[in-house]
Amino acid sequence: KPVDGHALEIKLSAKSLSSSKVPASDKSSKNTKIMVRNVPFEATRTELLQLFGSFGQLKKVRLPKKFDGTHRGFAFCEFVTSKE
Repeated sequence: KPVDGHALEIKLSAKSLSSSKVPASDKSSKNTKIMVRNVPFEATRTELLQLFGSFGQLKKVRLPKKFDGTHRGFAFCEFVTSKE
């Protein structure tokens, strides 16, 4: 479903550290963060909280910003549990 004419791209967010010794089964059970790409520049953190809050309880929503104060067009949404 497009938001403000943009099709959002959603993926599970995972740190890719080559020296990580954690088994894959442990990583997948604790993965509660998603990366949302192609976020309209007019979108706010509050709008993302409302949009993704309908899928479960959110722990944190982060919109990385540029030096001029506008966000960079992607966001990280972290849910309380991985089941959400």
